[in-house]
Amino acid sequence: MRRLRVLLLLATAGTAGCADSVITVIQPENDRTITVSGDSISYIVTDMENVTQTDTFTWNNPAERLTLLHQSFLPHGYGLLVIFDAVGTVVDSTLLEYQLTTYSRAGVPGTWTILLIYSSAWGRAQFTLVPLVGEPPPAEARVPSVVEMPAADRRPTSGAGALAAWAKETDEKRRGR
Repeated sequence: MRRLRVLLLLATAGTAGCADSVITVIQPENDRTITVSGDSISYIVTDMENVTQTDTFTWNNPAERLTLLHQSFLPHGYGLLVIFDAVGTVVDSTLLEYQLTTYSRAGVPGTWTILLIYSSAWGRAQFTLVPLVGEPPPAEARVPSVVEMPAADRRPTSGAGALAAWAKETDEKRRGR
């Protein structure tokens, strides 16, 4: 009998620790909003708590490319954005980011499909898609992402000491010392 009580106590304690791992989907209280303004479209879902699901919608893009303005904040889990052109070719596939501007590959204008894949996402998913006529600005005119940075300019990830040394070295390079 004592063993049964101990097992029940452990089982109860174990399930209490998993109380925040209940998988949810986007609910009305998440204020999912898709706003079309001219040719651009904005998407926002707020207050997500452990959302795991896919979300799909379409958008009429009159151009061959788009500019993607990221404004998401997902401190836990992730949101993956996949964009298909009018003939179903993937023109962009990226994680939802915070304050980042990216550009798609060229595709066929028309009705584009937007697929979002959320996995254990907490926070806010928000982005705007704007048709891009012509080529995106040259890479040197943009603020580079980590992917575009030369390896020598990348920030280390192995601790505060390495980061401080890198910051000092980078600052000295920029000042010409």
